[in-house]
Amino acid sequence: MKKLYLAFVWHHHQPYYRDPERDLFIVPWTRLHATKDYYTLARDIARYDRLRMTINFVPSLLLQMKEYTEDGIVDEWLEVLRRKSSGWSWGDRRFMIKNFFRVNKDRIFPLLPRYGELWGYIVDRGEDTALREWSLQEFRDLAVLFHIAWIDPDTWEEIPELKALVDKGKGYTDEDIDKLIDIIFDIMKKVVPIHKQLWEDGKIEIIYSPFFHPILPLLIDNYKARTTLPFSRLPLFRFSYPEDARWHVQKAQALTKEIWGRTPDGMWPSEQSVSTRALSILAEEGVRWVVTDEEILARTMHMPPFRRDSAGVVDHPKMLYRPYKLISGGRSIYVFFRDRALSDLIGFEYPRWEDSDAAAKDFMEKLYNIYSRLEKEDGDFIITVALDGENCWEHYPENGRKFRKALFDMLSRENWIETITPGAFMKESDMRPEEIDRIYSGSWIFATFHTWIGDPMKNMAWDYLSWVRRDFEWMLKRGWGDTDKAHFYLMAAEGSDWFWWYGEPHHAEEERDYDALFRSYLKSVYRYMLAEPPEFLDISIYDRV
Repeated sequence: MKKLYLAFVWHHHQPYYRDPERDLFIVPWTRLHATKDYYTLARDIARYDRLRMTINFVPSLLLQMKEYTEDGIVDEWLEVLRRKSSGWSWGDRRFMIKNFFRVNKDRIFPLLPRYGELWGYIVDRGEDTALREWSLQEFRDLAVLFHIAWIDPDTWEEIPELKALVDKGKGYTDEDIDKLIDIIFDIMKKVVPIHKQLWEDGKIEIIYSPFFHPILPLLIDNYKARTTLPFSRLPLFRFSYPEDARWHVQKAQALTKEIWGRTPDGMWPSEQSVSTRALSILAEEGVRWVVTDEEILARTMHMPPFRRDSAGVVDHPKMLYRPYKLISGGRSIYVFFRDRALSDLIGFEYPRWEDSDAAAKDFMEKLYNIYSRLEKEDGDFIITVALDGENCWEHYPENGRKFRKALFDMLSRENWIETITPGAFMKESDMRPEEIDRIYSGSWIFATFHTWIGDPMKNMAWDYLSWVRRDFEWMLKRGWGDTDKAHFYLMAAEGSDWFWWYGEPHHAEEERDYDALFRSYLKSVYRYMLAEPPEFLDISIYDRV
């Protein structure tokens, strides 16, 4: 082996947040991550000639970006900002106190001292006192600093008007808010063009996920979850709609082609969830390769989970660091299995390190240890590092810019390792993939589906969905109403995120808002088909279980 290949696959994902009843996004996470993370990672990659990386955009995220920048749809938080101080009601001010401190305070407050001062007042005096005693100036400062905090610090320096706002520090005006809103949308509008150019230049490979980020194996047959949850209760009603899984793939391909000008070859299956049947559908629809987790490989091969020695080297490197080809039903699809340990170092461990250079060096040392183990072996080997490309950075110092610079500098200098995309590896490498005729059904979380099914609340959500899905088939035969719109919202309710937040183990401040949105999508199926939604959809799943 002359060199080791490294494939970074960054995952950008937000569920569809648009409320069909109020016609706005209920939370701002798509917009905020666009200004803090999506543009930022692409810009950082663009600075290096030798880097090649892969970026996944979930179509529901791309659709929201399009609706923000082209259709004028806004989120509730942006609505408050746009009203500016002259229009802020007491309700708006309470909303701001509650929501405009939603940042990593330990990382952001040292960079924006006035922001920290405002939070200190809340801690010392309480929200109600701030609501009574703060002038409009405090609220203007809070609104501006919150949105500055959700822009990468490198971008602060890149845009002169933004740098002036950062340097000003406090005492912001309504005119400053107008400038900031323009800056936010200017950055959002750069996201697609910069990725498009990088793809054309061969520096990145764009991939996609099923449209609304559903768990495809569960759409095909949610009772198959019993293979990974043999002792868990499953929903009352069986949900089995392979045609829905296919719709999410086809719809994703249509949108990605519209936005990027071509259909990507690769796919990040939602939550890296795979099954033989799901991958067969992907292959039939023209998907050439997917990425999933190393534990799926171990279980596919009927072996224990991979283990690592003190140097961080996996016990079966020749098995993990190569592609596989699943052949099923006369079709084939490549599968790349990620190194979970290396992926989790960047996603969860290194954010705790204060020394970003030391973290980057530690990562490179682990890569070199793997290279040393494989150096005398014949053929090419590829390490796949696949992780969330947005949520980890806020936990690093300065949104991870020092870590990324240190790591990207090192990767660009070394000759023993080369970054590559899975698609390029398939074309350029002489390594023959190992052929398999089946793959274990599971996700990146312990190779099971327990995060989305099995809990009483999750099961209830599946039963809500099953009931509406069957009603849709019946209403479709009548041919009344806007069937395309009804089907769109039915598919939106199949997204994985709603099931993620129901029950254990995950919780969010907005979990009841997500519950309401899930039920609103289901109600919309009836409304667009000129039918009255059943009364059970008015009852929160949190109140039923």
